[in-house]
Amino acid sequence: MSQFIIGIDLGTTNSALAYVDLASEAGVQSFRIAQLVNPNDPCYAPYGNLTANGTQSQAALYKTTFGYFNSAPGAANAIPSLSGDPRFVQFNAQGGNFAQEWIITSRFDYNPTSNDKFFIHYKQDKGIQPTQTNLLNPIFNANSSQPSYEGQLGWTRSIGATITNQFLLGASYYRAIFANSNQAAATEKIRAVFADRSGVTFDELDGLTVSATDWWFNLRPSNTEPLLRLNAEAADEQTMATIRDEVLSIVREPTSSPNR
Repeated sequence: MSQFIIGIDLGTTNSALAYVDLASEAGVQSFRIAQLVNPNDPCYAPYGNLTANGTQSQAALYKTTFGYFNSAPGAANAIPSLSGDPRFVQFNAQGGNFAQEWIITSRFDYNPTSNDKFFIHYKQDKGIQPTQTNLLNPIFNANSSQPSYEGQLGWTRSIGATITNQFLLGASYYRAIFANSNQAAATEKIRAVFADRSGVTFDELDGLTVSATDWWFNLRPSNTEPLLRLNAEAADEQTMATIRDEVLSIVREPTSSPNR
């Protein structure tokens, strides 16, 4: 009896199904889901099926996303994908994202008598951890600010030749804050994507506010943390979710690498 492992990719432009017959040595088999593709448009035409699917308004987003791949370091030396799919290429790239850290530590000892010993210890450690290094564009690098503080207070008292009494008080604090490392550039990418859309206006009174007839959103750096904060409103929940997800997809790292 044959057993199958099946995977389905439902994309905006094209969709496909892949499967493996565990009882066969044929390997991975795949085919397009034709009913989701406009037969009048070339399958591999850039953005061709956005119109067929009624999502042509997303063309600017796709152009920006594909632009990251086409301008990435190493993209000029791309070769056809080993999968054999002519829509994909592969290439090697290098990127840099460096850690920074400094530590201050101190200790003060005081012996008021021959039987009493006091000490105070303090340590402060601050640094930037390169949490994620993106090989397409440094705008998608993610860094983590990780401050930590710790301190101790101790008192040791000798009572006679064989008895010692000790008191220790300690405390520590640690936090990891994950954020996009280039907030200004990320905000400019948002502006570039929405600049060509009809009826859209921009305001920079507090961060970047982008407004249309039935929706608006504001993207601004946090005043207390190295983060970008996004607020979005729309006439209905579906429109709000669409705008929210589109903005986040630009700020965050793309997750696929089609050649368009």
